Amino acid sequence: MFGIQLNEQQRLASLHKDGPAIVLAVAGAGKTTTLCTRTANLITKHKINPKKIKTMTFSRAAARDMKERFIKLFGEHIRHIHDVEFSTIHSFAYSVIAYYYRQKNIPLIIIENEKEEVNKYYILKDIFKTVNHEYITEEQLEELLTQITYIKNMMLKTEEIEEIKTTIKNFALIFETYENIKKEKHYIDYDDMLTVMYNILIHEPQLLKALQNKYDYWQVDEFQDTSIIQYEILKLLAEPNNNLFCVGDDDQTLYSWRGSYPKILLDFPKAFKEAKVYFMEENYRSTQDIIKLSNRVISLNEQRYKKNIFTQKGKGLPVFIEEFNNEKTQIKTIIEEIKQKKQLHEVAILFRNNFSAIPFIDSFQENNIPFYIREHKMSFLKHWIVKDIVSFIEFAYRPWDLELFNNIYYKLNAFLSKQSILHVVQQLEKMDATERGEINVFDILLTYPHLKYYQKDRILRIKYDFDVFRRQNTNSFMHFIRKRLKYDEYLGKQDLTSEEVVNNTIGTLEYLASNVTTGLDFIDKINGLKSLVEEASRNKQKGVILSTIHSAKGLEFDDVYVIDVINGVLPNTSSLNQLKKYEDSSEFEEERRAFYVALTRARKQLKICSIKKRFENITEESIFLKEVKQILNINQLKPNIRSKEIDIDTTKIDMNAYKKGKQLKHKAFGKGCIVMLDDSIATVDFDSVGTKKVDIKTCIKYGLLI
Repeated sequence: MFGIQLNEQQRLASLHKDGPAIVLAVAGAGKTTTLCTRTANLITKHKINPKKIKTMTFSRAAARDMKERFIKLFGEHIRHIHDVEFSTIHSFAYSVIAYYYRQKNIPLIIIENEKEEVNKYYILKDIFKTVNHEYITEEQLEELLTQITYIKNMMLKTEEIEEIKTTIKNFALIFETYENIKKEKHYIDYDDMLTVMYNILIHEPQLLKALQNKYDYWQVDEFQDTSIIQYEILKLLAEPNNNLFCVGDDDQTLYSWRGSYPKILLDFPKAFKEAKVYFMEENYRSTQDIIKLSNRVISLNEQRYKKNIFTQKGKGLPVFIEEFNNEKTQIKTIIEEIKQKKQLHEVAILFRNNFSAIPFIDSFQENNIPFYIREHKMSFLKHWIVKDIVSFIEFAYRPWDLELFNNIYYKLNAFLSKQSILHVVQQLEKMDATERGEINVFDILLTYPHLKYYQKDRILRIKYDFDVFRRQNTNSFMHFIRKRLKYDEYLGKQDLTSEEVVNNTIGTLEYLASNVTTGLDFIDKINGLKSLVEEASRNKQKGVILSTIHSAKGLEFDDVYVIDVINGVLPNTSSLNQLKKYEDSSEFEEERRAFYVALTRARKQLKICSIKKRFENITEESIFLKEVKQILNINQLKPNIRSKEIDIDTTKIDMNAYKKGKQLKHKAFGKGCIVMLDDSIATVDFDSVGTKKVDIKTCIKYGLLI
C-alpha cells in the first residue's frame, strides 16, 4: 500500500471509509502512519476531494508534524496534497469565530498574549485584588487559570462551579466577574474559543450547515485528550453522516485536571451504535521486556479497554530497578552513568513534577553536562515561597529597603499594625537616599509611640536575629529563616497551597542551600538557575532531556530514567488520599497511566528509580514500584534491584498457609481475602482497591505482607 508496510490491524483501520470509528492505538503503534494512510486511501481509492477532509489534533506541533509526515509519505501519489487540512481544534474554532464576528461586525479581541497591554493575566490579577484585597501569587494565578479551563471544557453549570474545590478565596465571584468583563468588552481567551464556537454552532444553524457541507470526513488524533465541549463540537460538525474517525489511547489520558474526559473514549461505541472499533496493539518502539512490564502495569487499571500490547522486537536489556538512599545518591549515580553515554540527546530523565528537576539541573551545571528542559517556565523558581526566602536574605543585607520589608514583615509574627508600618513610610519619606542607606527599618519602628511592650520586645528580637543572620558565614540560613524568624509558623497558617507543595518547595530550597556558604551565594544560585533554565529550554539537540512525564507524551528515547518513584510523588498524595478516604480510584488510575506513559517512552533501556529519603525525610515505597517488583518476578525478567531484600528462600515458603478464604494485609493494598490461588499467584479481594492478582512468594520476599 503506497510502498508502506502495515500490519493487519493498521491495514484494517486505514481502509475504513464511512461512518464513525474509534482506533485504539497503544503506545508506539504507528498511529500517525495509519491516520495518514487512511487519509491517502480516501483521496486515491475513494476519490474524495482533499478539501473535504479535516484532521484535527490538540497541539500546533502535532498538527504541523502530521502534515509534514503526510506530504513526505504521499507527496508523489496525491495531486493538490496541500489541500488536506491539519490543524488544532482551537485554531479551527478561531477561524469560525473570526468569520462569524466579521459577518456580524463584532470586534474580536483576543486577550491571551501576556505581552499585550490588555490580557487575561492582568485582568484576573486585578479582579483578585479587588475581590480579596490582596495580591495574587503566581501559584494562585496558575490554579485560577486551571480551574477556568476545567469549567469551560467540562461545560459546568453555575451550581457546579460553586461546588468546585479550590484554595482560591471567592473563586465563584472572581469567575463571574471575569466572564462579565469579557462579555461586555468582547474579549476572548483561549478557553473561550471552544465555548463561543459551540454557542455559534447551536444558535446559527446556517453556519453549522455550511461547515457540515464543507467537510465530509472528520479525523481526530489524540482523542483520549478530548474534553466534553470539544466532543460536543465534533458531534455537531460530523452530523448527519457521522464520518468521524478518532484515534487515541485510553491508557494515555493524563489531563483530566484541565478537562480531558476519558469516559468519552470509553463510551464512544455507546454514543455511536454503528461505530467500528479497531485495535492497534503492536508496539514498534520498545523491547519485549519493557513492553511486557508496561502491559502488566496498565492492565491493573479497571476503567479501560482491555488490550494486549506486544512487540516483534527482541528481549533487549532487563528493566532495572534502582533504589537509592537519598536524592543525592540518585543524582550522583545517574550522572556517572550518563557520563558514559555517547548520544546524550537519546537519554531522558522523566519526573512527575518540576521539583524533581531542580537538583538535577544544579548538578548537571556543576558536572558540565549539557541538557535540554522541555518546561522552560519551571514554575518552582517563580514560587512565592522561593520569593519569600530570597526577600528574607536580601533584607538582611538591605535593612533600609522598605519594599523588601513590606514583602516580609507580616510573615515574621511581629504583631505589627498598619499604623506602625505607615509611621515607617512617613519617616523614610523625610530622608534622602544617603540617610536611608544608613538606617534600619526596625530602628524607625521602635520610635513609633504606640508600641506595646511585647511588640517592642519582638521587634528587638527580630532586629537582633537579622544582625546575626547577616554576620554568619554558614549554609544554615534556611534553618535560621524557618525557625528563628518563625517562617515555618507562617507557612503552617496558610491555606494558599497544599502541604505537599510546601514540603517539596522547602525541601528543594534546603537541597540547594546545602551546596552554598552564604545567603548571598544562595541568591546567586537561584538567579543562575533561572538563566540556566531559560538557556537550556533552547538547547534542543545537544543534551540529556529533562521532562515531566506529561510533556514527554508522544516522545521516545533510547535510555529512560523514571525518577522519584515514591508514594506522594508517583503516585501523588492527592490520588492516594482519594483512594484511601473515598475509595475513588479515578485519580489513582490516572497516576498509573502517567507511570505507564513514562515506561513506554523507552526504546532500549528503562531504569525505574526510587529513594528511601527525600530532603532528609523517610519516604514510603511507591505502590507502583511494589507492583513492578511483583510483575518482574512473575514474568521472570530478573531485574537488577539495588536494594535490600528479605533473605528468604522462596522455594521453602509453605504455601499451605495461604488458602482460599485466608485474610491477609498487603502494605500497598491493605486488607483482603484470597478468593483464588494458582500455585503462588493469589487472586485477592482487597477492601480498598478491589480484586488484584499478587504473587505470595514475591510479597513475602519483599516484606509486602504484614
